[in-house]
Amino acid sequence: MKLTLDKSSDVPIYLQIVDQVLEMIRSGELVSGEKLPTERELKQEYSISVGTAKAAYKKLVQMNKVISVQGSGTYVMRMETELEMAHLRAEIDQALNRAFSAEITEEQIRDILEQEIARFKRRTPNVHIAWVCACEELLETTVAELASMPLVKLDSFTIAQVQRNPSLLQDHFDLVITTERYYTQVCRLLSNQRDRVYQISLTMKRESVYEIAQIKEDTPILFWCIEDIFEKTVKNRFLPHHNAGRLFSVTGKEPSAEALISCPVLVVPPKTTMQRHPGMFEKVLAATQSGVQVLYINYELDRGSLLFLRSTVRNVWSNNCKNGFTEMDSNLDFHRLELPEKCELEL
Repeated sequence: MKLTLDKSSDVPIYLQIVDQVLEMIRSGELVSGEKLPTERELKQEYSISVGTAKAAYKKLVQMNKVISVQGSGTYVMRMETELEMAHLRAEIDQALNRAFSAEITEEQIRDILEQEIARFKRRTPNVHIAWVCACEELLETTVAELASMPLVKLDSFTIAQVQRNPSLLQDHFDLVITTERYYTQVCRLLSNQRDRVYQISLTMKRESVYEIAQIKEDTPILFWCIEDIFEKTVKNRFLPHHNAGRLFSVTGKEPSAEALISCPVLVVPPKTTMQRHPGMFEKVLAATQSGVQVLYINYELDRGSLLFLRSTVRNVWSNNCKNGFTEMDSNLDFHRLELPEKCELEL
């Protein structure tokens, strides 16, 4: 990426960078998924401050022209969606004209469309993803979000499961995703296929962060967890200054009704985990009626990780269709995103 910066101009340098990057995206010089120079590289090449480079990239992110992935870099976002939608609407309009001219009813058109969508899904290869995370609680707060992504078939494992049986990740996955904490371990287990391993980042949902922030430092808190990793993660990241002597836990088993009302605040895993313990809903409800504040702690993929993963899935899916699926229409134009070597993000 070559820039021409005029330091004598009335236009701020960061806006000059923004304008030139936008023009390179419009002209096709920068393509979807292409990695931009780092802020330090811009500083060294153009003798500008890191702050100026940061301001330019921040503006481009706000304009939804690039995505910034912590620990990996800044990438050009996919820009073809609106154009593709316009083409698709035009093709649908032509098909509807032909259908109504042939006196095909609206109900028949809907049936045909549903049948074709179902047939397309059956014959289109999904991107098979393995999601490896610290513990069951963290898996359950994110699995639904990942599984709902288009074109994805998802399996999830805790790191303990993978360590006991490394063959779980062998051969049949297109992508293996994990967090920074376990990236090295997973790569070691897949030493010959580490190019399939990517890092993503989790963040606690805003409402959970807000509720935790309201807890006073000396308030007694009881954690109920399947695994203590979940408890330690919450404590270390969001309760670092809390009085350790006021933190209690029940791990790996159902707490008694008496235990649940022993502290004014109860931190419990997602409701999906509680479904495995039929009596827990009643116990938690009783604790709530006794005045206990119940916090359901949930995590989600951060926005940068989600955008990156969707782009990665689309690229892998496109390659699978072209390389391994002969029935696809050869005239279809798949807009590919180049994959960075890895996406390093901090949990």
